[in-house]
Amino acid sequence: MFYKRTIKPHKAVTRVDTASEALAVSLSEKGKVDLPFMQNLTGQMEIEIIKELEEIIFKVPQIQPSTSDFRPLYVTADEYLSGNVREKLALAEMFAKDDPAFEINVEKLKAVIPKDIPASEINVKLR
Repeated sequence: MFYKRTIKPHKAVTRVDTASEALAVSLSEKGKVDLPFMQNLTGQMEIEIIKELEEIIFKVPQIQPSTSDFRPLYVTADEYLSGNVREKLALAEMFAKDDPAFEINVEKLKAVIPKDIPASEINVKLR
C-alpha cells in the first residue's frame, strides 16, 4: 500500500558498540549475517566479531571455489540448527576432520537431532 515511509524517514544506523547490536542491524538492513557491514558498524576486526558471536552465528561448511575473494558464509543459529540437520551434521563432521573450527557445529547439531521414531509408533487415521 505504502511505497515510502509516511511518519518519519528511515534513519540508517552508522555506529554500534557491540557485535550483537551489529548483528541485529545487519539482519534488519541486509537480511543476513554480513560481516564486512558489521565491521564498519563496530570498528572491530572480523575475527573479534566472530569470537564474540560464537554459538549465535555459525560458519557454514562449503567447498571453497578457487577465487581469491571467497568469503566464508555465516548464518544465524536459528537458520543453521534447523532444516535437514542430519545432512548438515554429516557435512560438518566431514569438515571437522580437517578444520577443528567446525567442532562447535558438530556439537550443536548433535544436540538438536530429533530422536528416531520406530514404525510401530506411527499412526495414520483414515477418514
